[in-house]
Amino acid sequence: MCVAGAGSKGDIGMLRIDFPGFSGEESLQHILWDAWFEKFEERQLALLFQEQAAGGAKSSFNKIIRRETAEHSEKPKTKAGGRS
Repeated sequence: MCVAGAGSKGDIGMLRIDFPGFSGEESLQHILWDAWFEKFEERQLALLFQEQAAGGAKSSFNKIIRRETAEHSEKPKTKAGGRS
């Protein structure tokens, strides 16, 4: 999916993933998977998702982020003055 009206001529705009029965029907527009993956790769994006909610229920949470952001968040964190 992409956000309807967010793109310009020749650009599909913001990418999204929608699930049947959720709120995207009014604001999102269907696009072909090939077009979706082409923009996903071109923009160097990553998909952040949650399999289970805190209570153990199945989650549909997902967020499309830059790969550089995803790679940065995977680095080990150290306390100030500490060593890893």
